[in-house]
Amino acid sequence: KWKSISMKFEVGYRLPIFEEISEEPPLEIEEPVKPVPIVVEKQEEPILNIKSINIEGKIEYGNELLSSLPIVNSVFFESNSSTIPSNYNTKENLESYLTGDAVKVHNHILPRIAEIVKNNPKSTIVLQSATSGEENETNINDLSKNRASVIKDVLLALGIEENKIKLEVLQIPKNPSNQQYREGVLENQRVDIIIKNAPLQEYVDLQKYANFKGKVKLEIMALNLGGKTVEITNNMTNQIIKVDKSGNYNLDLDFRLNPYIEQEELKFKYQLNDTEKEIAQIIDYNKFPREQVDLNLDNFLAILRFDYNSSVVTDENKELLRQLIEKIPDGVTINILGSADELGTAQRNAILAKERADNTMNFIKSIAKKQINIEVGTSNEKFPENTPQGRFLNRSIRIRVIKK
Repeated sequence: KWKSISMKFEVGYRLPIFEEISEEPPLEIEEPVKPVPIVVEKQEEPILNIKSINIEGKIEYGNELLSSLPIVNSVFFESNSSTIPSNYNTKENLESYLTGDAVKVHNHILPRIAEIVKNNPKSTIVLQSATSGEENETNINDLSKNRASVIKDVLLALGIEENKIKLEVLQIPKNPSNQQYREGVLENQRVDIIIKNAPLQEYVDLQKYANFKGKVKLEIMALNLGGKTVEITNNMTNQIIKVDKSGNYNLDLDFRLNPYIEQEELKFKYQLNDTEKEIAQIIDYNKFPREQVDLNLDNFLAILRFDYNSSVVTDENKELLRQLIEKIPDGVTINILGSADELGTAQRNAILAKERADNTMNFIKSIAKKQINIEVGTSNEKFPENTPQGRFLNRSIRIRVIKK
């Protein structure tokens, strides 16, 4: 029996046919970046509500002493013109000349003059027309005559009889302003209206009055205003309530009552989110306490005019001062403040203002049979100097009456 054992040996040499490809690490695939979500905070709407309106106050009533507004009894014309300027009202009269802006009230001078003459049957009118002279205007005689004629025509249309009107045609006014100043030239281009046999104005008058004086308390809710301030206005005062947060706010009331009205609406308005909002509260005047005042002097202000560069108390002003002394009680203090316009030097104007106050004081002392205290000084209050009527009004004294 045969047993065979075999072994096989192979020897070889390896030759590569293909180039070896090196193994590289696998590419990393970047995942897309997820956007960060934008969170928008919701803006809450601003809120402003007037939750409550509480009105407290009282009604004062009685008599008060008032002075009529001063009259500048002239109509001023443009250079080389006899046309009445458009600011003058030639038809409508005012209901009252006791209150208001004296410069604006001057625009109603012609209806006011007509009313005075109608109320005084024996009165007559002299129209003194003038120019600023040949060096400033042309054909001055015809120009002056035409200025008087147009004023006469207006007075006739207002119901004044022709036989009551007389014309005085002048080249320069009887009391001219200084034409070294441009303002003086403009002031002399005028027609002065002189009333005979009647007072130019009723100086002082006792009037019945009623006045509401009190306070309004507002409870206001204000949310999400974002640092802004909301302004609340009202229909009875010029005060503005500025609201920037919730809380209580106050409004002062001080106004004259219409004697024919028992209640009124107090209205508040404000703007929020481009929307105007309004809330109203009824004021029932019958529900407030009343207090009688013997004589109210708080609103008395009398203005007496003087001629250009003059401190002489005219006969007309003397009559007005007599009316004042007759109506004031014993023991009051009369405060007299002199004034002058701005034409000329400051030194001269200061002297003129003081002389006007002093001369008025001396006349009052000469006629007063009552115990009266008098204080004099100069006034810092001025009418606008940019119009002839404003400058005329500044050539004056201001009189107030004070209880002490």
